Amino acid sequence: MKRKRSSTWYVVDGVCLTLDEIKILLSRVVDEQGKANEGDSISEIIDIYQNLPITCLDDLEKIETYLEDKNARNKFIDDLRRLGGSSYKECCRRFMKKMLSDDVAKLYSVHGHKGKRVFAKTMVFSTVIEALLICDKTTNAKNVEIVLGQWLAKATERIHKNENVAENWRKEGGPGGSSRQKDD
Repeated sequence: MKRKRSSTWYVVDGVCLTLDEIKILLSRVVDEQGKANEGDSISEIIDIYQNLPITCLDDLEKIETYLEDKNARNKFIDDLRRLGGSSYKECCRRFMKKMLSDDVAKLYSVHGHKGKRVFAKTMVFSTVIEALLICDKTTNAKNVEIVLGQWLAKATERIHKNENVAENWRKEGGPGGSSRQKDD
């Protein structure tokens, strides 16, 4: 009996692989490194990264649970650090853009001011601070907290800006075009 092959193929280092084959190879790597929890499946680990940036509170809960494991948290910190930046402020903005959508960010302030949720109580907060302190040895947690607070506070402003950009784009007829009609 022939096994039906998936129609989806991926090219990795010049080799064509199906998604099933990639999952098998990835699970071998995770097993060799010993970084997977007893209860974690490879698809759960992949799903964590597919949920970024976090767009709803349910996804935030999944990330929070994931970050409770020390090995997972350390890997996540390493991944964040790879985003880089020329200063701790830029790194912080890049990390947060990767982590949270503006729709979720607008629900939080660092300490819960103005009736918002307290971001400082989340594992995401402590993970971002830890990653930034590793990236930039010249800064401290208070400086990072200030930048995080500013980034969270501007979430609504970024949402409105993106809506205005999209509206202007639609009015102008999209890429390469104008909605204005030429007179003959």
